[in-house]
Amino acid sequence: MKVEVWTDIMCPYCYIGKIHYEQAMQQFAHADEVELVIKSFRLNPDLPGKGNGYSVVDYLLKTAGLPENKLKQMFAYIEQLAKNAGVRFNLPNAFAANTLDAHRLVKLAARRNLSSNVLSLISKAYFEDAQDYSDIKILTEI
Repeated sequence: MKVEVWTDIMCPYCYIGKIHYEQAMQQFAHADEVELVIKSFRLNPDLPGKGNGYSVVDYLLKTAGLPENKLKQMFAYIEQLAKNAGVRFNLPNAFAANTLDAHRLVKLAARRNLSSNVLSLISKAYFEDAQDYSDIKILTEI
């Protein structure tokens, strides 16, 4: 069976969903018969690359038009979803940047059947460690 997943590096719901998928696959008797295919989707392809200093907070305040108190509620909700999935998010310290190079790395990793692993490493670096996924140095380390 083939499972295609469309994801963007900066989407917290995508990362949480991937964690739940992996947890489900650990319990699925036929997991070895499932092929996961990662497809790229860029929520905001116009975001500038590294070094823009554009925090996720500022990005969402500007693009979503949410008042700060609603944004805090949204972050609390997302952080609770993450906690329920077994991870700790660090969204208030994260930066929004162009995801193109991170998606390229995931696509390159697919050549060695490592796209899922690389996507997990990038997502962890971003959501849990607030690292900049557009930084070539960070992507190279992954």
